[in-house]
Amino acid sequence: MATGARNAGGIAGSALLALSALSWTRPAAGQESAQILIGPYLQAIRRHEATIRWETATPTAGRLAWGRTPECAYTVEDSHLGVRHEIRLTGLRAATRYWYRIAGAGASSESIPFTTEGDRASPLRIVVFGDTRTGHAAHGQVVAGAAASEASLALHVGDLVQAPTEDSWRTFFAIEAPLASRVPLYPVLGNHEGDGNRYLQLFTLPDEGSAHERYYSLRWGPVAVVALDTQQSVTPGDPQFDWAEQTLAGLAADPDVLFILGVLHHGPYCAASGHGSNLTVRAHLVPLFEQYGVDIVFSGHDHVYERSTVDGVKYVVTGGGGAPLHAAGWGWWTEVSAARYEYCVLDIEGGALQFTAFEAGTGTVLDTFQLTTRAGECADDLGCSDLAPRECPPGEVGQFRCAATTCVWSCSQVPTSTGLSRRLRRVGR
Repeated sequence: MATGARNAGGIAGSALLALSALSWTRPAAGQESAQILIGPYLQAIRRHEATIRWETATPTAGRLAWGRTPECAYTVEDSHLGVRHEIRLTGLRAATRYWYRIAGAGASSESIPFTTEGDRASPLRIVVFGDTRTGHAAHGQVVAGAAASEASLALHVGDLVQAPTEDSWRTFFAIEAPLASRVPLYPVLGNHEGDGNRYLQLFTLPDEGSAHERYYSLRWGPVAVVALDTQQSVTPGDPQFDWAEQTLAGLAADPDVLFILGVLHHGPYCAASGHGSNLTVRAHLVPLFEQYGVDIVFSGHDHVYERSTVDGVKYVVTGGGGAPLHAAGWGWWTEVSAARYEYCVLDIEGGALQFTAFEAGTGTVLDTFQLTTRAGECADDLGCSDLAPRECPPGEVGQFRCAATTCVWSCSQVPTSTGLSRRLRRVGR
């Protein structure tokens, strides 16, 4: 298995550093310790890789123990001293449980599990919430419910913190630990993240060139997520709008994308007392959502739950993550509205999506709906046998599988008896 490490403490710019700075060993006793201020937390989990990040109070080497069992039989080390640590494990097996723990930073000794991305035909669960900010007890209840759902990934609709101070970020990650240490968290920028510079230091997000991780897209199984930064312009002709249009057009034309989710902070349809609908988003982005078949658009900003359907697109405001609640309201678009602390769970299998919004703390169901696409294509795998095969990544084989009556091209890893790869690297920034 290949391992890589990236340590951001005190390093300016980005460079590929020498292989000799890293070592792959069994963990040693008596390592120096440093207080962990943030993390550990997962980022960028894919089928064959995972990134683990943490920050320490004083500069230290980054050591991560990991393995297929809680004993974490191996470690990867970045010997450069720093306070921001990022280690990427590559060459992992898809749909497989691994364990990790921070080695040599005495504040963490518990082994934590995570699971790599599964095959496209496998069931997928996603949790969505936002506006966690200041209500730490409510935020904790949201995280407890989201973590108990055992989702594969989490989406956050922005306003993670009240202000981009170190105390706020440390509190956020301490509360998020039961979820973020086990599941990759993909957020968008809200108005409370300030200039976003600290946010960008803390999260490893897909880099879309000029976007610099402020807006991005990601694929997980049959689902595509388009994450937008409504702190920047979304006017036609501006870079983000052009990127969004090109990205959505490509996803709409991809037969392997069964559902498209939009995530942004300022929603186009909201009747709550706090802020209400963002008319700029409605004027410029809603036509794109409709044209390219976006299924659900998630937003926050207003601290309520609200669901609408406009011209075939579902709009869900999930801003009840911990900030002071606003009064729920009703507009001509509103189907469900509630001033509750809450989180959303999406269960996807093939072309079937089950949505449920839960009240935090009690687990009461606030809302539920279903979406289907290409239903009735098959009754079993034989019903997909006449379809032309697609390509799979190297080392994988594919076939069409019948998942919830939809034909899904699904790649699986070919079993191999080869040993551990030693392709190690460290990138500093």
